[in-house]
Amino acid sequence: MNKHITNKNKILTVLGCGVALLFTGSSAYAAATVWTGTTNDVFGTAGNWTNNAPGEDGADSLATIGNGDTVNLTTAYTSSDPFRLELQGNSTLNVSAAVTVNRLTDIGAGSTLNLLDGSAFTMPKISSGNNEGWTIDGTLEISGGTHAFNERLFGSGTIRVVGNDSDIHFNQIVNALNYEFEFDATGVSSLIGGGTGIGTSGAGPYWSALGTSTLTVDGSAFNGTGAFTLLETTSNAASTFNMSNVTITGLGAENVGWTLEQGIDGSKNIITLNVIPEPSSAALLGLGGLALILRRRK
Repeated sequence: MNKHITNKNKILTVLGCGVALLFTGSSAYAAATVWTGTTNDVFGTAGNWTNNAPGEDGADSLATIGNGDTVNLTTAYTSSDPFRLELQGNSTLNVSAAVTVNRLTDIGAGSTLNLLDGSAFTMPKISSGNNEGWTIDGTLEISGGTHAFNERLFGSGTIRVVGNDSDIHFNQIVNALNYEFEFDATGVSSLIGGGTGIGTSGAGPYWSALGTSTLTVDGSAFNGTGAFTLLETTSNAASTFNMSNVTITGLGAENVGWTLEQGIDGSKNIITLNVIPEPSSAALLGLGGLALILRRRK
């Protein structure tokens, strides 16, 4: 059964039905290495850590950045013993190179992980149940690079996708995380479940609890039309946004409207934003073309 909700510049199509699964829980670990920033703001500088850089004490070592610090990871840091990473105390980590993290214990409230152009963020799969992932209570912002999140993402924070220059794959997203998509001139990147870097164990890639999540889209920088996949998973577990939690701005100018389609398409659960000319605008374009044809025939 298809459900349509129509408002000015808004058409919602909900396709199919499914069961949304909700998982909670996250593990906390005592800090083994703490950022001090006594040398500079470079992540890989040994002197900036209480134990000579993260990752050197084995896969379970925890690197903690806090106290409002801003840290820049500008050269590849892919230790043979991937470390856990925790951002707390309104801290910021800017990543513009390759980095491998065993799992991220927490992006704390007020903290931000920025994945920038040139970044390649990898979280290996380490559990058969996909339940050894991250808690995102702050902001994960992705504006460039190629990324594979191979364990579950939890929390009540925000995943923000900026522009159309990222390749983003995840395994599972659970809990009521919030989603923001900011278009550039060419569009916006997608959050894709499965595929590159994703393991095959566990329940498979999906997201859940979208009904209580928020979706915000800023199309102010986009001047064209087209269809843009915001989220896609290969799982049959369907979860859709409540339109009362959806805010889409910047796509109503220049006689352009939009439709939001969400639900099951074959074996995929897809959230698609279609940026389209308004019917009245399309009609005017048609009349203009007809007038041109008639003028040429005279």
